[in-house]
Amino acid sequence: MATNLTNVKERVLHLSDYKGISRELFFDTLGLSYGNFKGKAKEKALSSETLAIIVAAFPDISTDWLLTGNGSMLRERTIQQAPAGRLPRPSQPQASIKFYDVDFAAGDVLFISDTDTISPAYTMDIPEFGGCTAFRTYGDSMETLIKSGSILFATLVQEWQSHLEYGQIYGIVCHDNRKYLKYIRKYAESPKTHFLLRSENKDYDDFELPKSAIKSLWLIHGWINKRT
Repeated sequence: MATNLTNVKERVLHLSDYKGISRELFFDTLGLSYGNFKGKAKEKALSSETLAIIVAAFPDISTDWLLTGNGSMLRERTIQQAPAGRLPRPSQPQASIKFYDVDFAAGDVLFISDTDTISPAYTMDIPEFGGCTAFRTYGDSMETLIKSGSILFATLVQEWQSHLEYGQIYGIVCHDNRKYLKYIRKYAESPKTHFLLRSENKDYDDFELPKSAIKSLWLIHGWINKRT
């Protein structure tokens, strides 16, 4: 299916200029052909599949503006940052963010520390989280803070076995492919061998997890909630 709003392509070109990068790099990053946005090809309608890629890659852009030209180009931001801790936030504000269109919590999806085994769906341009890896999460254990369907921005925690900042939100990947999105707290009864995992949703009980069960930890720096 395609939209008849061919002027959408003009606004996409304006978006590439606004981002301050060359048009060739802009379209290459999205996996699109620049040739479809110039010359006679510019007069052809934009496919819904291409539109979906652009909308997903730039969540700060108003969909209404992109489709119709109405209103402001930038939408009201829904980005939320996790509470600042001792661990530094990413320091690559200009770096493109690789987005993996997988459910972090789904047991049948291989999401491990070696993300080179999975191809990103696209890259995102959100300066607040430059240098992070982005992926989705579903479930309500972190409601109402992180809503089901949100996009998470995280960095892999190195040497977490020797030092870890408690009280932050982490994506936890186990050796048996179980995954949790939880606060990590110190487990008073066995602090050397276990973590205490806590949900934001009070309907979920705390539970302990052996450190030996963990394959990797991802520190959650922030998220975009997809619904209010």
